[in-house]
Amino acid sequence: ATPVPSRERGTPRASERLTAMVDVKKSAELVIDGLRHRVRKRGWTTLADLQAFFESCDSEVADGRLSIEEFTQGMLTTGMVDSEEDCRVLFHIFDMDRSGQNCV
Repeated sequence: ATPVPSRERGTPRASERLTAMVDVKKSAELVIDGLRHRVRKRGWTTLADLQAFFESCDSEVADGRLSIEEFTQGMLTTGMVDSEEDCRVLFHIFDMDRSGQNCV
């Protein structure tokens, strides 16, 4: 049997994977820029301002950790982001240990 080239098997080429990664990075940068704008518009200038906001989002058991659901609800309710997809992008960036929760 003749081997099928990887392109025909549906495996993306390295250049396609790189393009997708660049698109994700650009998307993340746009979301972060939008968040920066909204933070400035609210007059938040210190880390304490941001921490107070995130602490207010910690609704489940006030355990000092935000789940994706708490994060999304807080961000959308306050208009800090425009969509759930933006929330997922930001949450993934902030979830440094990949635990699925972010410390506040």
